[in-house]
Amino acid sequence: MQKNILVTGANGYIGRNVINYLIENNMNVIATDISLNNVKNNEKIKK
Repeated sequence: MQKNILVTGANGYIGRNVINYLIENNMNVIATDISLNNVKNNEKIKK
């Protein structure tokens, strides 16, 4: 069973690294940030 994880601050340094780790470990990530318009180099995130 895949776990759902909410990550706030997805565009920050820690948030980006946490999201990558969770995705690599088969977690379903729900991410939020003040602005996801500037998400850098992360094609795994759906806007």
